[in-house]
Amino acid sequence: MVSNDQGAGVAAAASAEEQSKPFNTTASLTRLHTWFGLTAGWLLFVIFFTGSLTVFAPEITLWMQPEVSVPSHSELGATPRAVQTAEAFWAEKGQSDARAMVRFPDARNPDLRISFGGRGDIKTYAMDPLTGEQYEPRSTMGAQFFRALHYRLNIDRRSNEIGFWIVGLATAMMLAVLISGVIIHKRIFRELFVFRPRSAYPRAWLDGHTALGVFALPFLFVIGFTGLAYFYFLYVPAGVSALFNGDQAAFRQAMSQSAQGGGGGKREASPGGMLPLSAFVEKAEPAMPRSEMASIRITPSKGGASVVEVRGSRDVGIVRDAGRVAFDGASGDIVQPLAAPLPAERLQSFVVGLHLAWFGGYAMHWLYFVLGLMGAGTMATGLVMFTVKRSARIDRASRADRLWWLAVGRINVAVIAGLALASISYLWANRVLAVGLEERAMFEIRVFFVVWVAALLHAYLRGAAMAWREQLGLAALMACSLPVLNWMTTRQWAGTYAADGDWQRFSVELVVVAMGVGAAAVAIKLGNISAAAENTFQRRNVEALT
Repeated sequence: MVSNDQGAGVAAAASAEEQSKPFNTTASLTRLHTWFGLTAGWLLFVIFFTGSLTVFAPEITLWMQPEVSVPSHSELGATPRAVQTAEAFWAEKGQSDARAMVRFPDARNPDLRISFGGRGDIKTYAMDPLTGEQYEPRSTMGAQFFRALHYRLNIDRRSNEIGFWIVGLATAMMLAVLISGVIIHKRIFRELFVFRPRSAYPRAWLDGHTALGVFALPFLFVIGFTGLAYFYFLYVPAGVSALFNGDQAAFRQAMSQSAQGGGGGKREASPGGMLPLSAFVEKAEPAMPRSEMASIRITPSKGGASVVEVRGSRDVGIVRDAGRVAFDGASGDIVQPLAAPLPAERLQSFVVGLHLAWFGGYAMHWLYFVLGLMGAGTMATGLVMFTVKRSARIDRASRADRLWWLAVGRINVAVIAGLALASISYLWANRVLAVGLEERAMFEIRVFFVVWVAALLHAYLRGAAMAWREQLGLAALMACSLPVLNWMTTRQWAGTYAADGDWQRFSVELVVVAMGVGAAAVAIKLGNISAAAENTFQRRNVEALT
């Protein structure tokens, strides 16, 4: 029998031996890579998946508003006919004393839109830019919902900024995971060329995780860093504190003024009626040699006059150097000349443009879309590999560890397959819900979250093996049958889009079907792998499942 003194001596000796061991950098980075990857991986999958969809936000939103016609004769920018249509509608509505904006057609938004009112109370009219035919688009958040989920988890930014902070923390953890992954995989580039998809499943998943991560590695670093730099004033608020005494409202006002071209000149306009819109378009042309005119913003001023801002297209390069000039609505004189941006402003614009793909046209958008999905795939394969690898050493694990690993497997299903199912359900809701339903846009979002929560409950009730097959299988079925649903509810589908030259909606529907086919293939693969892993759990630890 060992005395207390002897036991203490043995413990002290063991502690001294432990402390004498050299620090193992690789082992420490492996633990960091594993646990940072797990804790942030679920959120990062959501961020990358929704970010990839956001790349084609205008196209998705256009698909979700089938009432909007895409005229084959549409012209881009503030063409004389489009301006004339806007002027005629303006005269008909008689809203000269209201805040308003005219958005002219561009390559991704084919209709002419005129909005009246301020924040929280805006009425928007959509119409054919040449004929003036009006549309009544259904109420929907469209792809703006995916965008809000991507960068702030759809948490209302006016109530608090916790969504930005959670996404920022996950992004910082991702950068640590990427760096540690490069270090611990000493043969990472060599193994990239020995992908073994038919090997035993731990090796196959490791190869897939490595291949996706290496191919997308530069993109992941760039998109992560620029995402943090995008909201630098939140994550590093020292500048705001020093220059504005921590007053975020004053800081945002200064940013808005800077975005509008900076300072010189007055902002008040002289009393009197407003000149025709075509007069301001003509006067603004010399200030916008690099881009088409995109919009006109009218802001009422004191004395019944208005300030008219003509803005150029933003898709003019990685640094948005679009023109923007403000005019006196009555006289047509410039009241706010365009000021050259400061070097710091150009640097910030470069960083944001790199994150949002403000350059390269559709080719760059497709590249960002594919790389974003590869980033999501990197997170997904890493999460699945966490449970797959641990199934091999279940005999040496405690009951608590076994229960935890089973829970992780079910959460993986809900996050990966559940998000895919919720996303396609969001598109289905857009076609199934009544067009005139009150708060219709909110009901679409509620459908998304109800389906996502149901996916988590389903995974816990059915187990990972069955849940993978059933959730991804259902998502695949809904995605592949979306053209059928579209035809039944709107008499539109990919065939009619192609016949009408509506390649934006055609591409959306085609990509959804392609992703459905991919989901079906993954459902079969993941179902088989998860079945093998879960059978191991059941065979070796039946009590952990009850």
